[in-house]
Order: sequence, then C-alpha cells, then structure tokens
Amino acid sequence: MDSKQERLKNDTKVSSELEVTTEETPCKTHPDAPHGFNRNASHNENRYVCDCEYWEPPKQVVYVVMYYEDIWNICSTKEKAESIIKNISGIYKPGLTIQEWDLE
Repeated sequence: MDSKQERLKNDTKVSSELEVTTEETPCKTHPDAPHGFNRNASHNENRYVCDCEYWEPPKQVVYVVMYYEDIWNICSTKEKAESIIKNISGIYKPGLTIQEWDLE
C-alpha cells in the first residue's frame, strides 16, 4: 500500500471516529439576544451555531445603601449610592455601607 492510500485509510478511520452532532440548540428568546450565523463555532462543532447560543444577558444589579442592617436607599448606580453617603450628615456616616445586590 502506498503512502497516499495509507493517509486516505487513516483519514477515513479518524473521520469515522468523530462525533457529528446535527441537533440545533434552540435560540434564546431574550429580546436583547443577538442572532446570526457564528461561523467559527459552527465550523468547530460541525453544525449551525447561532450567535445567541453563547450570549448571556447582562447582570441586573442594584446598589443598596445600608444603615447597619436597615435599608436606607436603593440606587441603580454605585455613584448615586456614594453621593447619598457623602450628602448625609456625619451622625449617620459610621453605620452606612453600600451593598451590591444581584437581581437574578
């Protein structure tokens, strides 16, 4: 058997051992999810891969200004929470903290 036939035989053996998946993952229904053909992932996985498949929605976070264990205020940004702490009179400052809460 010449080297060309051996390579062909080896290639056929390797390709028969590869697992080919034809199942498509359903698209995500989140309104911000990107959709489209993901060429690299599709090539690597031997199937159609949509851009939404590896996309995760952004984390929804709120910043909570706490006075010891009581909620003082809830803010959408850390800057707003910090400004509240700066603007409150000094008597409350020692017990004030900012906590980041994940809404998921």
